[in-house]
Amino acid sequence: MWSSCARSPLRSPLFSERFALAVEVDNGVAISSCRLNRATIANLAGRHDSAEELLAENLPFTRSRGQVTCETWTLALRAEVHARYHGRPEGVGGDALRASELALGVNDTPMLAYCLDLYAYSIAARGDAQSAVLILAATEAARDAMEVGADEDELAIRTPALELIGADVASSEAWAAGRALDLAAAVELARTIQLERPPA
Repeated sequence: MWSSCARSPLRSPLFSERFALAVEVDNGVAISSCRLNRATIANLAGRHDSAEELLAENLPFTRSRGQVTCETWTLALRAEVHARYHGRPEGVGGDALRASELALGVNDTPMLAYCLDLYAYSIAARGDAQSAVLILAATEAARDAMEVGADEDELAIRTPALELIGADVASSEAWAAGRALDLAAAVELARTIQLERPPA
């Protein structure tokens, strides 16, 4: 999901120059993209606090500029920082759900599947294994329909989520029911969960 960002030309010595130019000409999308690339690189280098600071800076900026795609990526990355690197998946439900809603709105199916995986990880950590199974099965079915498997970053979220569930769910009735859900239905399920059982 993110590793291709780290191979961007923005890692070159021209990075600072490009960011400064984006600011000078007030190119909002370029500014947001630069921050997202920097946050991704920081995560890959183990500088997760730096990544979090960049994302915290970027989120209000994307919202003020109406940058839906950049806001989606910012929320997803922020959820990933907390869930994957800080070990606090139970607290990322709000960001993951909002990112899912935005990804659904722009029909970005790969991003939507990943954001729902993050949401499933969050609710699994909060003890809602049944709903997590439904959502993880739905995202697996969506990837099957796209004829792609989960990549390294996606597996880094799905695997611990499934470990938290703690059962062989792939052959369960709940897994079959989840695979029958489309991703819009999975988002609606997540909305219901968030309203009924918000984080403590």
